Amino acid sequence: MAGLLNVFGSSYEFWANHAVECIPASLRSRIEDLDNCTLSEPPDRTRLFEPHREFVERLAISKRINGISSIFHPLYPSLFLSFAKNGADISILVTRSVYERLKEEYQTEVREFLKLPNSCLYVCDEKNRIFSCYH
Repeated sequence: MAGLLNVFGSSYEFWANHAVECIPASLRSRIEDLDNCTLSEPPDRTRLFEPHREFVERLAISKRINGISSIFHPLYPSLFLSFAKNGADISILVTRSVYERLKEEYQTEVREFLKLPNSCLYVCDEKNRIFSCYH
């Protein structure tokens, strides 16, 4: 319980502005695992079109990646595919609009990602706060 209080207490402003009910129950029940995480500041404005360097560096050495994203970056499909191919267990929750773009523009990467036994893609319907898991 202390871990859960630390997660919400240390980043109150962040959590107050994000809808946690959209997070799948299996991930939400483990939210206290974020006790030792840090929130990274966004990259400076001169690097808006590059992935956040610190974020990518930390992901590259991670064995397990649980992510939530309402934004899309064109380098992320290949990055997350390479992390999964290198053995990281990956669960990613994206908004319906991000999923639609992935499906339209990155079919090959998505198909290959979902074939891997260590990957799962969740899609959240923003209006109804419902999610679906694609494997």
